[in-house]
Amino acid sequence: MSETATKPTTNLGVRYEKDADSIVNLILDDPFASANTMNEVYVEGMRAALVQLEREVSEGSVTGVVISSAKKTFFAGGNLHQLLTIGPDDAQRVYDESMEIKADLRRLETLGVPVVAAINGAALGGGYEIALSTHRRVLLAGAEVGLPEVQLGLLPGGGGVTRTVRLLGLVTALMDVLTTGAKYRGQKALDKGLVDEVVNSVDDLIPTAKKWILENQENEDARTQPWDRKGYKVPGGSPSHPAIAGMLPAIPGTVRKQAKGVPFPAQRAIIAAAVEGAQVDFANAEKIEARYFAGLCTGRVSKAMIQAFFFDLQALNSGSMRPQGYDTFKPTRIAVLGAGMMGAGVAYTSAVAGMEVLLKDVTQAAADRGKATPPRCSPSRSSGVESRRTRPTRSWPASHRRLIPRTSKVARWSSRRSSRTRH
Repeated sequence: MSETATKPTTNLGVRYEKDADSIVNLILDDPFASANTMNEVYVEGMRAALVQLEREVSEGSVTGVVISSAKKTFFAGGNLHQLLTIGPDDAQRVYDESMEIKADLRRLETLGVPVVAAINGAALGGGYEIALSTHRRVLLAGAEVGLPEVQLGLLPGGGGVTRTVRLLGLVTALMDVLTTGAKYRGQKALDKGLVDEVVNSVDDLIPTAKKWILENQENEDARTQPWDRKGYKVPGGSPSHPAIAGMLPAIPGTVRKQAKGVPFPAQRAIIAAAVEGAQVDFANAEKIEARYFAGLCTGRVSKAMIQAFFFDLQALNSGSMRPQGYDTFKPTRIAVLGAGMMGAGVAYTSAVAGMEVLLKDVTQAAADRGKATPPRCSPSRSSGVESRRTRPTRSWPASHRRLIPRTSKVARWSSRRSSRTRH
């Protein structure tokens, strides 16, 4: 690695460093928080860094850019505390701020030099949107990337919908990334096309990124996004393509089924923004995305989901809502009534966890079968009518000795009573 040639410049949440090879390292480092978020500190810092970058690129003194993070995570995404304060009257402000963030990322990807994201930790939501605006993404094997905004009633408002559709194709972007909020690590992220390279050591991240920049100085594609190249087409085709047009009507139904029939506004907005945006140019697609984003941010559903699934869940997991003065209870024994498929499964997982298990059924034989049959059995259809168990594919662990089959008079009485009721 080359030695640093210029003194680092701090622009609020973004540090600007240049090495002897004229490669600039933009280091995301919020001085007021343990994680980087898309707040005013980041926005002002990135904007100031871009001004300096554009000036030096025009002078020919920059060969490439690496974006890295000084935190354990690469970038945590949007500031959820701020999102909770947004009301219907703030719609225009939310739209304008979203477009300003998009404009900065657009400036980054059109600098005219290769830009690489060195992702050392979680790059979720806004963090992955920053990475999407680079020409190459290098990921640490244990780090994860994704756009989980849908799980909080939102959509990616920093160009995430627009860029994933143009990177992966409409159907893949919708079903594998945007409407599910799935997160991908290491090789899975590489296989999905979300990153371009995976390294096993954090010490290799920035050197790998800089090596690629130096090796691709004469490569025009290395400094241009796919959607900015002449003749670009959306992978798989646009919504008007016959193959895609035939699949689109099924997507809302599939998404609704995945949501157990709940008509979440975010999924509908994501599908609409993706389909509408795929039919226009990049600039107009970002406007469409920003409008749907503002609509979700100013609604009540997103606030309820953010409060319940982030802040409340965080409080529960941290134990802050537990009554004071009581030790945490950890069970060591469990009794399971019924040794059928569900009971055997509960007994098995409990035994694997190290607990002593008492398994009861109406007869000793039924209890013994529950102990002898592993739970990796799933119902399979025969001729579309009959349901039966498949053969077990896994044996009980050594801890099966903790599982004791027993009969129960109560269970036997309950079984006879339910049998009479059925007949």
